[in-house]
Amino acid sequence: MPSVDELWAWLQTPVQELVSYRADNPDKTWEEHRAYFVERLGLSDPSAHPLVEELVRYLDELPDDERAELLQDTSRLEPVVLEVVERHAVEDAPTDAAEPYDEAAWQAFLVENGARWNGADDAWPAFREWFAYYATESGLGQPATALLDYLDPQSASERIATLAQYGVVIAAADAAEAPAEEAAEPLRLSDEDVAALLAEDADFADIPEERRRELIAQIVDGT
Repeated sequence: MPSVDELWAWLQTPVQELVSYRADNPDKTWEEHRAYFVERLGLSDPSAHPLVEELVRYLDELPDDERAELLQDTSRLEPVVLEVVERHAVEDAPTDAAEPYDEAAWQAFLVENGARWNGADDAWPAFREWFAYYATESGLGQPATALLDYLDPQSASERIATLAQYGVVIAAADAAEAPAEEAAEPLRLSDEDVAALLAEDADFADIPEERRRELIAQIVDGT
């Protein structure tokens, strides 16, 4: 069962909105005001939650003038709501203050070890378990758990973007392949190379020089 604080945190704003709504719509019936209140609580019907069911039934059974007086001001309605809340809540258990941790140590741990995830969604569960374990071993379980719980419902791309905000760079699993080898630079022949080749084959002597250079280049390139 939730605590008083948790239930009141859920009810407080809708209670205030009910009072404001009634003030702005005095001609509407109680049934319409009740429907508005239940909707603001995120319910389709009062019976969906025992606390709301009891509260609405109490208000239903009040004489119209008494109910109208309660709904005039939150200072009148809230004490009534709190009485019902207390009957449906567990006592607030004392909670220990959050354990302090070294922010710098946590940042260093996160940057170093967060980058060990490869960015693949199917690798996340194993990484999460590993990260949480070693963070706890390092006295950083609290911030690690909070961050992991925040990241869990996100997609892989969203996690990568979130971690980047903390300075963690993830190499996505579908990173592009290494670029293909650059094409070999075409061989360029110097005048000395051309002269040497001409000297080796007398058949080139009768061919115009420009054409000889083209043929020599094709021979060298293997084309």
